[in-house]
Amino acid sequence: MDYHYLEQGNLPAAIFEGRKRVRTEFFGFLDDDDYLLPGAIAACLDLIGADGGYDVAVTTGFLETAGERKDISFDCETCLANPLGALAERAWLSSCGALFRHETVPPRYFDNVQKYAEWTDIAFRLCLDRRINFGAVRTFVKVWSEGSLSTHPEFASAPQALIRNCLRQEMPAELRRAFRRKFVDELHNASESCLRNARRAAAWGFHLRCLALRGGWKYWAYTRHLFRPAPRS
Repeated sequence: MDYHYLEQGNLPAAIFEGRKRVRTEFFGFLDDDDYLLPGAIAACLDLIGADGGYDVAVTTGFLETAGERKDISFDCETCLANPLGALAERAWLSSCGALFRHETVPPRYFDNVQKYAEWTDIAFRLCLDRRINFGAVRTFVKVWSEGSLSTHPEFASAPQALIRNCLRQEMPAELRRAFRRKFVDELHNASESCLRNARRAAAWGFHLRCLALRGGWKYWAYTRHLFRPAPRS
């Protein structure tokens, strides 16, 4: 097994570097704290198909926190019918939940992706011109820990930046509206995340931006949580 190290810690750069070094017919990714379930690779090979059937095979899995698993499956039929529309509703690509075909998914799909929203950015790019198959089979466990990148303060802003980039692309009006609704929801999610992590000023900022947009007023009742005093340690 070969190991390659980058001088600077940077996940998007590491993903790109790893992709450039692939020499096999198929490839995938696995973070150091996640793991595959028995039969995962065989299931992905069946989904991607032989002789160029699909470019990407996407599966479901579990999120593990403090030893407890949560099913993070998605509706595969909806994703098959409209992958980009489904992505506007929720993220369906996990770092360890896909198998890619080397010949048809070149390094450019992994170059300069959005930090802290890497896999949703990659999913968006794939939706534009690649053939994706989805399978309702659980193949992986993602392990959340205190040191995970998702706990970084900049993580809360990443989905909004990604959606802004997506909206710069040509897309049907209905899909554009779906991404704008997603933008509002992500602002609210960011506010909740900041509040949970005792970043009350940032939580207020995200919430006010949310309320200022069309559809944001559905989160008006959440405002009361921002006025509650912080719990004493």
